Amino acid sequence: MNNIKNSDFLISDIKDKAAKISDFIFKDSNYPLIFKNLYEASFYYLKTGGKKIRPYLVIKSAELFGSHENFALPTAATIEMIHNFSLIHDDIMDNSDFRHNVPSAHKKYGIDYAILAGDFLLIYALDFLVEKNKSLNISDEKILKINKKILEALKEICEGQALDSDFSINFDLPSKQDYFLMISKKTGVLFSASCFLGGLIADASLKDLEKLSNYGKYLGISFQIVDDILGIFGDSKITGKPVGNDIIEGKKTIPIILGCELCDLKQKEKILSIINSKKAKEEDINFILNTFKEIDLENKLRDLAKEYMEFAINEIKEINGDEDVKKYFIELAYFLINRNF
Repeated sequence: MNNIKNSDFLISDIKDKAAKISDFIFKDSNYPLIFKNLYEASFYYLKTGGKKIRPYLVIKSAELFGSHENFALPTAATIEMIHNFSLIHDDIMDNSDFRHNVPSAHKKYGIDYAILAGDFLLIYALDFLVEKNKSLNISDEKILKINKKILEALKEICEGQALDSDFSINFDLPSKQDYFLMISKKTGVLFSASCFLGGLIADASLKDLEKLSNYGKYLGISFQIVDDILGIFGDSKITGKPVGNDIIEGKKTIPIILGCELCDLKQKEKILSIINSKKAKEEDINFILNTFKEIDLENKLRDLAKEYMEFAINEIKEINGDEDVKKYFIELAYFLINRNF
């Protein structure tokens, strides 16, 4: 596994862009006191953390073709709000107790309010997109193209979430092919759309837009594989979730799918029984972790994530854009695959 040599320049840039995105979202965030709880619940995750990688990709993709970040901020901020809408609903469906080391939205505000907050944030984001782009004199034609791309991505996110839910309901394991279809929609599509939108804002060529989209798709798949690794093998002090959290929640992620493929039949049957019960005890988690350790599963999964990272890097190298900006995309791919959060 290649290690990051020096990601300080990347981390500094991510933090800078994240601060600007937050400021842009909240600078006009006055709201009627009568709706205080609705707005607080809707913007709860936006105030509790997150690296804001997806909106960062919007801005850097625009910069790749010489556009100033100011022209990308409305779309970048919209992407971040849409991502947070999906997190609110995702946590409800997964019954997750924590996000960003704080209680999840439905635990803090109740399920009814969290559902409403997610719906409201999505509507708010789409209205925000149009108004803020118009204020920059972005043409109606371009705003329509941006909006259409976002709506297409939203449909795919819902399809991916539906597949993920089906995996949880069905006793049998999904195939690896089904898993990659699911994460390419649930996770990969918003990474891909974020890159495409930045390029669209900067009037990139169709060929470069396709390369950007592919970079985002492969980056998103790599990102999700690492996320799934951390969901089982992650350090709870860093991830903010219990050890083996995805085992507890009964998620049929790639570690479970590949782990069951590589272990013996008896181990597979026991693992499936534990996952489907969604009532894993400490000894159940330890059994699965020990089984996976025996087959060196974590390293095999890291290698798989690395394959998609390299696919992403190959796409960005072929783009006809600013070579200095390309370095951020390449470093970001390494940064995300080596993360432990």
